[in-house]
Amino acid sequence: SWDEALKLLADQNVDLVGSAQFSEERAKIYQYASLPSGYTFGAIAAKGDSLLAYEDFEAMQKITFGMVKTYVRKNEFLQYMKDHGIVNPKLKMYDSTADLLQALEEGQIDAYIHTFTEVRQGHRLLGRFAPMPFYYITYQGNEDVLRELNQAIADLKISRPELETELSMYN
Repeated sequence: SWDEALKLLADQNVDLVGSAQFSEERAKIYQYASLPSGYTFGAIAAKGDSLLAYEDFEAMQKITFGMVKTYVRKNEFLQYMKDHGIVNPKLKMYDSTADLLQALEEGQIDAYIHTFTEVRQGHRLLGRFAPMPFYYITYQGNEDVLRELNQAIADLKISRPELETELSMYN
């Protein structure tokens, strides 16, 4: 899981974790690569057979959302809802993505909030918010790895500027 990957990194059992969105809290614990390795956004998704339509905010006022407790874009989700007239969305919190998806399958929630890359095949996208870059991160003091990583990312961006677009097409 994501939280387990971060713990492995914090304990210095691994050197890098990818797909980390920036947050001030994480920046106190981990070092971020200088350049992003791609871009993502927050997503609202439901089971494939859901009757909810994309950005049907009137219907979303009546549903229950689920989110992982450690989701880094919670405030952006709440602002997105507020911007569309939903001040206090009904929101249940879960310990892990596995728990969140189980709740969806069991009907405890109508839709879930997560990063776009976590939307499962067969699920329907109901909304998008907070487009943000994501990065590789390492533990504080891992300067040699970070220096090499920064150089490799810069080299890739210079020699293959279209690579991020190509990779996102397969996501």
